[in-house]
Amino acid sequence: MSRIDALLQAMTLTEKLGQLNLVTANQAITGPSTNAAIDTSIRAGEVGGVFNLWGRSEEHTSELQSRGL
Repeated sequence: MSRIDALLQAMTLTEKLGQLNLVTANQAITGPSTNAAIDTSIRAGEVGGVFNLWGRSEEHTSELQSRGL
């Protein structure tokens, strides 16, 4: 079994579906947005990526990434 297959097998269905969920960092809002619980969603494996995250320190980006691990 490959490393990728092992990872996918270890993931729950919620975590797999979460990888399809892309949220905004609320820096460039062009429409309705409700994203107050982004930290909770990241920690729960319900977020696959974050859009509109710029001009932030490298530490903040690394902090967001580490929450998903």
